[in-house]
Parts: sequence; structure tokens; C-alpha cells
Amino acid sequence: TGTTRVAKRICEELGIETAILYTAVRIARSKGWLTDGSKGKTGGKMTAEGDAFFLANNGPARLEEITGMKLGN
Repeated sequence: TGTTRVAKRICEELGIETAILYTAVRIARSKGWLTDGSKGKTGGKMTAEGDAFFLANNGPARLEEITGMKLGN
């Protein structure tokens, strides 16, 4: 499916196994950090709680280190 291809491309870019990505999404949904917790469904957005956790745990710097993407400015 299209979702599977996108996940595979993301994992290839990051150099991780797809199981890691799927596990991370399931954990984030179970903790309320992402909306749309339906198993196997695409979509969803980061919640305010997820955003707060991301920022409190040095998320922007970690994202930049892993992906080369800089958030904000």
C-alpha cells in the first residue's frame, strides 16, 4: 500500500528497520502523543502532550541530528 511504501522510504532514509518505526508509532499513540490510535490507520497528528514531551526531551536537536532537518527558522 501507499502507507507501506512511505514507511519503507522513511526507514531507508533513517537507516532503521520498519519494525522500529511501527513500534514507535504504536507507543506514541498509546501514550496519547499522536491522534488516531486505530491500528493500521494512516494519519494522525501530534497532540499537545506529544509536542510538550518532544520539546522537553530535546526533540528538535535529536531530529536534526538524525535527519538533518531543522525545525522552525
